[in-house]
Amino acid sequence: MRIPFIALLLAIFSSTGTISLAQDDIVCQSDRAYQLVYAEDILDETDFRCAIVIGVINTQIFNGRDFSGANFSAAVMEFGVYTDSIFAGANLAGVNLTRANLQGADLSGANLTGADLTGAELFGADLSNANLTRANLSFTLLGPESLGDDSGLQAPNLAGTNFTDAILMGTDFQGADLRGANLTLARLACNETACTFMQNADLSGAILVGADLRGARLAGANLSGADLTGTDLTDVDLTGANLDGVIGFSQ
Repeated sequence: MRIPFIALLLAIFSSTGTISLAQDDIVCQSDRAYQLVYAEDILDETDFRCAIVIGVINTQIFNGRDFSGANFSAAVMEFGVYTDSIFAGANLAGVNLTRANLQGADLSGANLTGADLTGAELFGADLSNANLTRANLSFTLLGPESLGDDSGLQAPNLAGTNFTDAILMGTDFQGADLRGANLTLARLACNETACTFMQNADLSGAILVGADLRGARLAGANLSGADLTGTDLTDVDLTGANLDGVIGFSQ
């Protein structure tokens, strides 16, 4: 038995019957609750609800693989390497992608409701029109400007992405494309340990209604036409930002 401890967990969880994560409408039946799935076995399948994916750390097995429309809801895929993988339209609701490497991955139109992407790398990823409602992106690396202009990495495409009620503290959005993104009630405030970086990001037409942006760094950002109704902008750095046509904000 390759992973005896996790196998023990599998036996415990699978004997408990139905496991329900109600807030994201994910139900793990007893016959598949937290099933162990080795990376090499996942390549020809499309349904991995509630799976614990083993063997993805420091491997290239997923690079460039096409998982469009696949179901990975509530799966545990933390620390995995998924560079240039295609998850377009996939169901990743409630998935654990903590510290995963998703550079260049195609997540366009994917359902990432309630997903945990804490510390994940998303340089050059396409998250356009993805649903990240209630997702946790704390300390996620999105903006290549944090690594310097010569990093060779591209900013992710976040146009039209839904970040409603998402946790975004400490997330680096520098230079990211957030045109038309929905950040209603998103939590982006700086605190004692982290700050949200959005310098030079394109937030034109973005919805930030009721968002918490206290202390966020938006120098040089394009906020033209954005809706800031009810947004908390206490101590926000808007040096050089484009505020043309901003709704709910008076300069």
